[in-house]
Amino acid sequence: YQNALNAGLIHVGRAHYELAQEQYRLAQTLRPAAAAPLYGLAVVAARQQDEATVGTLLKQAIALDRRYAQRAVEDLEFQDLAQGKVFREALKSGGRVGGGTRPVGLDRGAPGWIAWASRNGRQRAGKRARSVSCSSAR
Repeated sequence: YQNALNAGLIHVGRAHYELAQEQYRLAQTLRPAAAAPLYGLAVVAARQQDEATVGTLLKQAIALDRRYAQRAVEDLEFQDLAQGKVFREALKSGGRVGGGTRPVGLDRGAPGWIAWASRNGRQRAGKRARSVSCSSAR
């Protein structure tokens, strides 16, 4: 299973999308209840600009593991599709992620995201990272 996932990822990186699809389908056959192969197939579909297939596969992956909704929101592979209706509908199928504190698909620049980020330590984490890099430079 893991070898098939890894091989799929390598093929995606080399733009061998048909081979990547074969590997992700093999992984799906080996573990039908796993969300990772479906998510990998959604990445392949995104690379091929197949929005409808991305939506279908993301819905299936999120139905198996809701954590993939958050992952999809943050994944640059879906950046071009993130504002589209199909992508947003796929995320709605998974409801909320992260303990229900942040609505899925909320844009990072939106005031609601900024409020969520400040409540959940996102801004403090950035400040901590800056202070660590300053102290290590001394």
